[in-house]
Amino acid sequence: MKLKNILKIIVVFIVFVIMLNLLGCKKEDVLRYKLLEDNTYELEKATIESQSINIPQFYNNKYVTHIGNNAFKGCLKLESITIPESITNIGDSAFNGCNNLKEVKIKNLNAWYNLSFTVYFVWHN
Repeated sequence: MKLKNILKIIVVFIVFVIMLNLLGCKKEDVLRYKLLEDNTYELEKATIESQSINIPQFYNNKYVTHIGNNAFKGCLKLESITIPESITNIGDSAFNGCNNLKEVKIKNLNAWYNLSFTVYFVWHN
């Protein structure tokens, strides 16, 4: 009898998961941060399902100042990103594999004069 109930629960769970996938429930965008020595945050890793994202200027009431190495690596759906004026450093290959990225919006161009980042250009024919 207990085995039958366990099997019923498993079947209901599987049906529930299938229904969620069929209904197209969107996965959440996840931004992971790391506190830096200067008491600001680095956007360390992003898992993006959206086509556009706004990087916040603050996280836990502290400035977000860095976009980490490979932070957006493999975010294939990302087409547009808005970067706040608080960002002062963009890490190596931060947008590696973001093949659909078409638009980068900069909140305050004056803040970008002292921006430090590494750029790699890849030519596709």
